[in-house]
Amino acid sequence: TSGITDYQYAIGTTSGGIDVKGWTSNTTDTSFTVTGYNLTNAQAYYLSVKAIDMVGHVSDTVTSNGVIADQDAPTKGIVIDGLTVDRAITNTDTIYASWSGFADTLSGINKYQYAVGRSTGASDVVDWTDNGLDTSITIKPSMDDANSYYVSVRAVDHVNNTSSASTSDGVRADFLPPSIIDVSIVEWTTLPILNNAKIIFTFSEPVTAVTSNVVSYAGDTVSDSLKMQGEATMDGYHASVTLVGPFTSGDELAVKINGLTDMAGNVTNDLVYLYNIALLGDYDLDGDIGVTDLATFTGGWAAGDLTLELGPTIGAAPNLKPIPDGKYTARDMMAFTRMWHWNTSKLGKVGAKVLANQGKALNAAIENDHIVFNPPRGTRAVELILDYPATDIQFSIPADQQVTAEEGLILSNMDTLNGSLVYQAGYFEVNNKPVRINIQHLQKGDIAVNLSYQFIGDDNIVLSAGSEALELTPVPKEFSLQQNYPNPFNPVTTINYDLPKDAYVNLVIYDILGREVINLVGKDMSAGYQTVIWNTRNQFGSPVAAGIYFYQIQTRDFVKTKKMVLLK
Repeated sequence: TSGITDYQYAIGTTSGGIDVKGWTSNTTDTSFTVTGYNLTNAQAYYLSVKAIDMVGHVSDTVTSNGVIADQDAPTKGIVIDGLTVDRAITNTDTIYASWSGFADTLSGINKYQYAVGRSTGASDVVDWTDNGLDTSITIKPSMDDANSYYVSVRAVDHVNNTSSASTSDGVRADFLPPSIIDVSIVEWTTLPILNNAKIIFTFSEPVTAVTSNVVSYAGDTVSDSLKMQGEATMDGYHASVTLVGPFTSGDELAVKINGLTDMAGNVTNDLVYLYNIALLGDYDLDGDIGVTDLATFTGGWAAGDLTLELGPTIGAAPNLKPIPDGKYTARDMMAFTRMWHWNTSKLGKVGAKVLANQGKALNAAIENDHIVFNPPRGTRAVELILDYPATDIQFSIPADQQVTAEEGLILSNMDTLNGSLVYQAGYFEVNNKPVRINIQHLQKGDIAVNLSYQFIGDDNIVLSAGSEALELTPVPKEFSLQQNYPNPFNPVTTINYDLPKDAYVNLVIYDILGREVINLVGKDMSAGYQTVIWNTRNQFGSPVAAGIYFYQIQTRDFVKTKKMVLLK
């Protein structure tokens, strides 16, 4: 009862031991702090205390249950971008992360901390935040499309040792659906009717799924021929659609892309790409079935090139669908002929083309009732187009101008109402035979006719081409002197006369006594229908008296006289 005057403590590595620090007075304080010791990690240290009273009595020693030195940080684990599986891409504004494998064998883990950054180990999005002992997070930080986000986690033990951070491999924010950024065959391209068409689509990002189908506006079954090379050949950025020909002439195809899904699960639908199908027989894809196409067709026939055959066909022009049978027959010729006539008729009046002069000059002989065109050597195809006033002149193709089916194909279109003639010929072999076109004049004046011509050789080489304005003069078949008009007359009358050939012409006016009044012509004149006007004056320019007069035409081969009456 004398009271405590001193507490003494000792520290040891065993219960009651004093090997670390011997008995040391602490006066009457009931706590102490000692520093400067190099503790051994994982070693237990025990504190012993005893009390001494005023008369020197010493109490029993009391020893703690020990404390273990913990100088090691927890070991780090792994972090994944997801709650159950690691995700590389997300299409939401939420970050999911979970972790495992963190451990502390001494004091144990007290809590976890996490941070989020735009680079590995960074905390610029979410600073270090306590998460207790939960091993996952679901948070909604501010996120931008196309950025990657990394979650870092560290463990803190019960003595505040902190592990090094473990960082996920990152998740990329993808909020936008995929798109098609390039197409190997641009939209509205005209696709060949006979060949397959492979269209390669390039995507804006890797995709995991895509579907497609094809719609034919002509009702063709192209969709059944569609081959989507998606999962087999897609490398993440490309997919190809192969359209299998032959197609329907003049068709329009819609290639529809749906279910375009990126790795984040964003989906794009309703992408449509439109393509035209060439006309059957339009080998050069210029939208017109012309002489070069005819040359290609007959050249392919002659060479046995089955990639160019056209028949048999089903349907009606222009929407014919070829079903090639592996041989050239009259069906191929008929298919080209049907398409050619449809093409020519749809254009309305076919005027002469404006063609730059190429190759050899036009070799043509113009007669009164026909024109003969002489092709240059090596000709395999011919095109002649005449544009003319239908009320003044007409043209026609002689019946003997045709060729046999063994020689080639001749096609012509005559529009007698609008005044145009289209003549095309394609030969299986070189053919230099002249081409004759008959002329029928419907009046007696000179006629302006526009002509365009093309002569095509092997490999569609232009041997001769150009445009010309022809002046066609009608020529009578025989000499003639027409009755003047008006008759009787005053003071002017018109006299027409016909010359079947060039001639020196006198057209003399005589009075009733046979005296020459005036020679109205007196010079060389060209063949044709000629006209002269008499103003009732004599060769001296003086007016003549009323009465009966005679007029006479005089040429080397023809003389004719007629009577006329002048009134006053």
